[in-house]
Amino acid sequence: MKIFVGIAFTLFCASLILSPSADSQTLRVLLDRDYPPFVYFKEGKLVGISIDFWKLWEEKTGHQVELIPVEWAKAHEIMKAKQADVIDMVFYTEKRDEYLDFTRPFFFIPSSVYYRKNLHLDSLSDLSRYVVGAKESDALIDQVLSVNPSVRFQTYPDFVGVVIAAYRGEIDVFVMTDPSANYYLARYDLLDEFSRFPFPEPNAAHLATWERNATVLALLNEGLAKFNQEELDSLLDRYLVKKTIYPPWLLRVLLGGGIAVFVVVFLLSFFGWLLKRRVEERTKELVHVQKELEMRHEELTVAYEELATQNEELEVMYRELEKSHHNFLETARMLSRLVAVEIEERSFLEDLLGVALRSIPKTRYGSAFLVNGDYVEIVALRGHDRKLLGAPLP
Repeated sequence: MKIFVGIAFTLFCASLILSPSADSQTLRVLLDRDYPPFVYFKEGKLVGISIDFWKLWEEKTGHQVELIPVEWAKAHEIMKAKQADVIDMVFYTEKRDEYLDFTRPFFFIPSSVYYRKNLHLDSLSDLSRYVVGAKESDALIDQVLSVNPSVRFQTYPDFVGVVIAAYRGEIDVFVMTDPSANYYLARYDLLDEFSRFPFPEPNAAHLATWERNATVLALLNEGLAKFNQEELDSLLDRYLVKKTIYPPWLLRVLLGGGIAVFVVVFLLSFFGWLLKRRVEERTKELVHVQKELEMRHEELTVAYEELATQNEELEVMYRELEKSHHNFLETARMLSRLVAVEIEERSFLEDLLGVALRSIPKTRYGSAFLVNGDYVEIVALRGHDRKLLGAPLP
């Protein structure tokens, strides 16, 4: 039944594209039918940022639009044949510039290379060893090949096909815009299995019409001019969830720090209890000595000197306790700040090194490392030659 409905829907869209428009003021707009959160189906209904954008467009411009969701590669073939007026949410490339005219950009969309966490990838030059998944006619393919022409791509009709291939283990690396990748990785419970590194710059999304279609291009630019930035941001905020993703090692560090704080608190409390008990015992002894001094006047001088010595020891111990208490409060305050504030990894390790050095008496030297394969990199140090920063060591 689903296959029949899908075929009927595709034929219906094709008939809309190929048949002439009854109303010359109606813009035929091609949408990528699988581009969450910009365009996707929810309970059989087409929803997303682009759907809301074109509804607002109709209100602002008075021009009606006919939204036609198709596969992304098919959308470009239709535009080359000049069988539709507009293609929605398209990135600029030199190849596309041969058959499309672009409006000004109105959304900026970050994209990344996604890879399984057991791999070690840092840049586009590392992709030569892998088959990389991508959607057919995706601009990200051209961007990767412009940097690394040796990359081999396995293409799929839509984003969901790419992620399903990753889910089945057919591919270990793929390229995708971040909002769509987050949507499908969460849907297929793959967020914990994949890491990513971003493309150098976010891509600018444009509207476009076929080449030299000056009337429609002018109409599109005039319509976009009626939108302010707050309205565009509001469209994004309805669908995009802004979430800070912390590195997996942060939980282990925080857990270790929490245990360390607990141990320090326990030890300080224990030694404080011992000190208090010792003070109480000493006080009882002093009272007893005082009674004896009253009875033995001749031993007064010696007892007084002993009392003064004991008192000095207590003062030294009390000062040490105050110092330990102060160090503990400073450590706890630093850890609280580190937990509460989103912080870059190297800055976090440098602050953590400072906390460690202040917590261990008489310590003047220290360093923090990041493991990178068979090497370690010094990312923070105290007391050592700063030329060692960033040096890889086996």
